[in-house]
Amino acid sequence: MTVIVPVSIDPDEMVAVEGHLAEALRDVGPFRMRLRGSGTFRPVTPVV
Repeated sequence: MTVIVPVSIDPDEMVAVEGHLAEALRDVGPFRMRLRGSGTFRPVTPVV
């Protein structure tokens, strides 16, 4: 589940963004996530 894509957010807008995310996720309960191994997009980007 992606809550929000990676973006640059002006620090002055963080309160509004956090409020929006809290409202959007209000009815979503906790969920388990299992992280195993890792992949990479190298050599195109340094993302792991």
